[in-house]
Amino acid sequence: MEPIEQIEDNDEISLKEIYVSLKEIYHVILKRKYLVVGAIILGAAIGLVAAFVSKPTYTATLSFAMQDSKSGSMSNIASIASQFGVSLGGASNGAFGGDNLYELFTSRHLIENALLQPTQINGQTTNLLNLYIDTYQLRKGWAKSKNPEIRAMQFPLNQQRSTFTRAQDSILETIYTTIIKKPMLKATSRGTKLNIGDITFVSENEVLSQLFVENLISVATSFYVDVNTKVSRHSYEILKHQADSVKAVYDNAVAARASIADN
Repeated sequence: MEPIEQIEDNDEISLKEIYVSLKEIYHVILKRKYLVVGAIILGAAIGLVAAFVSKPTYTATLSFAMQDSKSGSMSNIASIASQFGVSLGGASNGAFGGDNLYELFTSRHLIENALLQPTQINGQTTNLLNLYIDTYQLRKGWAKSKNPEIRAMQFPLNQQRSTFTRAQDSILETIYTTIIKKPMLKATSRGTKLNIGDITFVSENEVLSQLFVENLISVATSFYVDVNTKVSRHSYEILKHQADSVKAVYDNAVAARASIADN
């Protein structure tokens, strides 16, 4: 029984030590109560200032199911489009499948098109580029520029991308870099086994976040259609040329046989 009594004594001593330690801490805090109260007030003030100064952010996420390459021939982007009511027919994955698809979503070409695509906002036609500029008040910084073109910078809706000036292109590139490096845009997979992808966009404007992910899917689908149309047209031209060549050979052969028969 002696070992058991020894353990109980040790436990009792430990509890006493804890009690004494807590009591000492309490007395220390009591002696420095003004310092503690001041620290609490300062921390609360910093928290309140941070809450007022920092702007809220809005996150829009669009999730989609990826096509399993083993289950069919439809490309991933065609599969995504079909989930939003757009039928693109079947096509092999190729450049539009797997990790390539996520790289495509973050490409400068698609992001620029998503920003420049005419969009209805509150009954008015504008684009997300101008909404982005207004949201982050970029024109305030441009107004301080020594370059008069920057100070008067505008992005008209009817201006073609190919006609952008060097200054316009530079600003658009800066915005693209910010979107990618901040990062505001993420295109990720939840895992190879799940075959589910997410496009997420974070900004200080709720409408901008929502419409950007929608526009990105729209321009990606259009890009897919354009590429496949060009490929199909090119294949058609090759087949047509081959058919014309075969027909010419056939016609020559028929003409030769007719000439021999006449002789």
